[in-house]
Amino acid sequence: MNNEKESIEKELWNLSRKADQTRSMHGMIAENLSSKQRFVLIFITIGSAISAMLIFSKLPNEWELLPGFLSAVVFIVSLLPSTLEWNKQIQERELSLRLWGDWVREAQNFGNTELPKLTVEEAQLKLNTLNEKYRKVMEQTIPIPDSKFVKLKQRHLQKVELSKAVSKNPFKTIKSLKRELMKKFEQKCKNTT
Repeated sequence: MNNEKESIEKELWNLSRKADQTRSMHGMIAENLSSKQRFVLIFITIGSAISAMLIFSKLPNEWELLPGFLSAVVFIVSLLPSTLEWNKQIQERELSLRLWGDWVREAQNFGNTELPKLTVEEAQLKLNTLNEKYRKVMEQTIPIPDSKFVKLKQRHLQKVELSKAVSKNPFKTIKSLKRELMKKFEQKCKNTT
């Protein structure tokens, strides 16, 4: 009986780990798109103001095309967010982030509070329900692009390790913790070769 519950717990935490990683990846993509959108907005605002000032200023003959060129660049850049559908992509990623976050919270609640109190049969039923919800969330959310998957996984795993290090050493700087983690990893690689 105990082995069966351990097996359920192991499967639950494996699914939970994958769901948390996927949630994190969607968050990183949304954050990246939001940063691009903010940069474009700042560029458009500053570029428009400079263009307006240049139009009304007396420029030397060799610079008289500059206001028109700058205005054209600002206009082209202003088309990027709508043409590339950044708002839609951000909303889809944020929805995915929320759905995966809800699933992870439910799984962690089950694993931390409910599982110890349930019989093996009850625990298996709950795990089956969570498995079904996992599949539904997979169907409802957009996939992580293959071209970004490995890089995002790397960033997620680094975040997890850094978070663990911060919990153990809350008064060390993030920079020094990153250096220590890198040294440990390099040492581990040397020992395995």
